[in-house]
Amino acid sequence: MSSTLEQIDRAHLQRGLREQFADHPLVGDVRGLALIAGVELVADRETAVPFDPKLHVGRRLSARLAEDGLLCRPLGDILAFSPALVISEAEVDELLDRVGRGLDGIADELVAEGVWKPR
Repeated sequence: MSSTLEQIDRAHLQRGLREQFADHPLVGDVRGLALIAGVELVADRETAVPFDPKLHVGRRLSARLAEDGLLCRPLGDILAFSPALVISEAEVDELLDRVGRGLDGIADELVAEGVWKPR
């Protein structure tokens, strides 16, 4: 009998983050391995210009995700994800949906505040 970890596709989180958010205007980079991932938030993805640290974009997005039931760790403007090793592919898909909603929500918030404009 194989373990749960062997039954899930370990690359599903990495692949999903890269595919779904490769073109998101807030995402500068996705990095990691298997179920450990980091999503870097940038003000300008073409030049990799970071956000003004006073805006606390990573912390704000992390709080928004927590309100939606997803815990992550903001490391400045890099969000670190490390779900349980027994996470299913369906749960990874839900994680990706929540990240997408959070990114879109914080983008709208930053635009409304007049501190960021997507390119």
